[in-house]
Amino acid sequence: LKNTDSTRPGLAQKLSEQSRSDYKVDPPPGVGQHDLERSEFIRQSLAPLQLVFFWYFWWNLLLQAASLMALLTNPYWLCVQLTIFFVDSDAGSTIIAAITRVGTNIFNTFILGMLVILMFGVVTYSLFSEELGGIAPPCNTLYQCVGAHMLAGIHTGGIAKMWHEEIWNDVPESFSEEPWLQLRSFMILLFFMLWQFVLLNIFIALIASAFEALRDEQITVHKDSASKCLVCSRDRYDFERYTRKGFTHHIRVQHNPISYVFYLHHLQTSDSKNFTGCDIDVYRAWQDADLNTEERASWLPVNHALSLRTLHDEQEHAQQRQFGMLEFLTQRMEELFKKQDDRINELASTVYQQGLAIPKPPGEADLLQVGCHLHAELLTDEYP
Repeated sequence: LKNTDSTRPGLAQKLSEQSRSDYKVDPPPGVGQHDLERSEFIRQSLAPLQLVFFWYFWWNLLLQAASLMALLTNPYWLCVQLTIFFVDSDAGSTIIAAITRVGTNIFNTFILGMLVILMFGVVTYSLFSEELGGIAPPCNTLYQCVGAHMLAGIHTGGIAKMWHEEIWNDVPESFSEEPWLQLRSFMILLFFMLWQFVLLNIFIALIASAFEALRDEQITVHKDSASKCLVCSRDRYDFERYTRKGFTHHIRVQHNPISYVFYLHHLQTSDSKNFTGCDIDVYRAWQDADLNTEERASWLPVNHALSLRTLHDEQEHAQQRQFGMLEFLTQRMEELFKKQDDRINELASTVYQQGLAIPKPPGEADLLQVGCHLHAELLTDEYP
């Protein structure tokens, strides 16, 4: 259209109007043009309200409020500004991404820990509440006993401190003595094992695996972005070898991903009446939820680049030449084998008619020598 506009005025406009009429987006049944214009006006009017549903807006509003409170009341409100580390810095964003990646598993492990504390709190309140009377931390009610177990587990990793020094003075001398004290010692040991070795290690393992997964993804993305074009997926080696300007020029000028993002933004914010046929096809493929990911991205130039078109033609031509050469060699070999069989049959018939005697059966070396002579003779006589 750009080239024809300078030579034949009005042709580009006619072609553009024809493409719009051929690919016109029909409204749904029962919806008129006035309804479409009204819905478009409402959508454009409500566009600023989308800012309210953006968390970054509320976070910046919180920072502004904290700064104002620090100026008017107490400077300690400035501590809220430290949340910038978790939002804008790479290290803080990585920590937040790792925690949110395994957030469900961490929550499930937390629920498991609360259930363990609840069970041990119920057992302690049922069996040892009188023994713990008057000893801090108290265990007078079930709620108080569960809370004491939680604080003791977080503080020391076990519930042995709930009995203070009595637990060391009341150790039974034999297995058959004081069964309640032995049950108490077993319960303290079991809580320590579950809390210290199982639950805490599960938390550490979940967070460590999340960081490892993020690191592997970052390494994969870095390698892929450094060795392949994000748009066409062609290798860096092809551009460095077969083009003059190289891979860097290709990803910055020819296939810049930001240009494609801007194009999609242009389609989303523009009026559909101004779409060309190409724009309508791309917009339909992009917005159709019934299509899979590959079909929605079918308009992208995957495995295609104009700067490598010559390379593609040369490779296709070389492949055709190889196939042709292979077919020619196969045909010639078949002809040679056929002529060789005919010559051997002719020699065998001559020997049989003349009654020549063969002193001994030919060995492998003799057959090989005869075959070489016959092959040399064929090549000399038929194919000089």
